[in-house]
This record gives sequence, C-alpha cells and structure tokens, in this order.
Amino acid sequence: MRNFLKTTLFIVFIVTFLAFLFSLVPQKEPFKPITVDKRDVEGVSVSAEIELQSIAFKVYPEKRIPKTGNWDTIVDFEVRNQKTNEKYFAENTTTNNWGLGLLNLPPRNKIPSSNNKVVVKGISHLSKVYNKIPFLRMYESYDFTVFGDLLAGDTHPSADDFINSLDISTLINKLNTSNYINDLNGDSLVNSLDLSIQVYNISRAGEKS
Repeated sequence: MRNFLKTTLFIVFIVTFLAFLFSLVPQKEPFKPITVDKRDVEGVSVSAEIELQSIAFKVYPEKRIPKTGNWDTIVDFEVRNQKTNEKYFAENTTTNNWGLGLLNLPPRNKIPSSNNKVVVKGISHLSKVYNKIPFLRMYESYDFTVFGDLLAGDTHPSADDFINSLDISTLINKLNTSNYINDLNGDSLVNSLDLSIQVYNISRAGEKS
C-alpha cells in the first residue's frame, strides 16, 4: 500500500513537471491573412509635381549646303502658355552642326506640365510655333524637325519676323563676305545662292507674328 502511494505521487509529480516545462515553450500565433478595407482608401489620391530642369531639342535651318551635318544656328527659344501667351521661359542658345540645342532651366521655373507652346526663331529665320508641348519629366527632349525646317531670310537687324526688301538690301550689302547671319545656306560665303533663298521666301511672316 505504501509503495502504491509512492508510485502514484511520483507519477503526479512527473506529469506536473512536464506540464510546467511545456508551458515554457513559446507558442506560435495562428496565421492571420492581411486584408485591406476598401473603405479606408476610397477617395484618396497621391500626386507629385516634377520640376523641369532641362530641355533638349532639334531644329533644322532650311536649304543648307552640304545638306547634312550643317544645321547649326543661333535661336531664341521660348515656352509660353498656349491659351494666354504668358511667357514662362526665354533663352538664346546655339545649336550644333546636327541641329541639337540644350537648355538648362533655372530652379522653380514655374513651367506647367501641359497647355504649353514652344516658339523657336533662328537668327536668320522666321519663327515656328509648336503647340501642345507637354513637360512631364525632369529632362525633356523634342525633335521639332518633324514639323519642317526653319525658313531662312529674316536678316535685317530689326529681326521683325517678316521677310521683305529690308532683308534683301541687308544681304546684298554682305555679298562676297562670310557674314554668319546672311550666309543662309551655311556654305561660308554670302552669294547669289543665299539671295535666291531669300527671294523665294519674300513676303512670308513667322508663325509668332
């Protein structure tokens, strides 16, 4: 009887001890799938404004000799509001032989992403206007050559964006020189070829006018 009691007490002790040890083992929490309550996100929109930092562009002056790799010129480049004509940015720059120009814009330049037009006028050329130009990235690049060449002949110092007798007389006074403004075809000599380009475009006005 005494031995039975001892055995019973021993078994109770072992069971209690094992239960105690089991309680010390960390238990894993049951997996709970992550859910999103659509009511928490309805009507929420996120927007970010990207500031334009530079504009690369390409334009071709017309009737150059040679016909390729000879498209350098000096241009006035403007960004304006397409509806109100408000000027956001204007700068004078030189394009390279391949017609490429690069403009670095000042910080906080206020140019919006839409409703813009770009106006380009060459130093010897009529202005061209490019409408609906978006500026959505920090670094934008546009090939304006797909809209045609810059028409040559506006050589008078007034740069009035109109080709007339004043421009012709200016060019005639520069015949047989290498004057950059009156050398319309870019062959390094002002001659009858340049005059013929100017006469062909007589009475034409730029798109900005």
